Amino acid sequence: MKGFLFAGTMKIFLTKIVTTVCFLCMGCLYSQNLEIQENYPQTGDSARIYTERDVTDPVRYKGGFKAFKRFAAFNLDYPQEAMNQQIHGKVILFFVVEINGTLSDIRVIKGLGGGCTEEAVRFINRTQGRWLSAKLDGVPVRSYFKFPIIFRLPE
Repeated sequence: MKGFLFAGTMKIFLTKIVTTVCFLCMGCLYSQNLEIQENYPQTGDSARIYTERDVTDPVRYKGGFKAFKRFAAFNLDYPQEAMNQQIHGKVILFFVVEINGTLSDIRVIKGLGGGCTEEAVRFINRTQGRWLSAKLDGVPVRSYFKFPIIFRLPE
């Protein structure tokens, strides 16, 4: 029984590592330009939401890549239901990084079954306030961010 418990714990640990590595290798802190600004009301510069190509400094995670990798390793879980059903793939989220580093308007662009979509949204919500907003000529601005999270089963 003790060996089984250790093996189960090791499997979960390895799954977290594989998920995190796949997630980070896919395009850590990756965003794409999306032309959907027209979906938001433009009532002035403070309401405008910029794309990556509009800004001089893109969105970043506080502490950089290493801090994000460490946070993901401890906070992103592979759902048990997805592991049991051998579900793997990519969840793509889209959100706005506000001037203060919080996130708003979190949307699922591409979901995945087995609880993976819910886990991806839960994980991104846990990063609230941990982002550095994009800047336009040194001034913090609101900006769109598209973010993939890869769930890959260990081999």
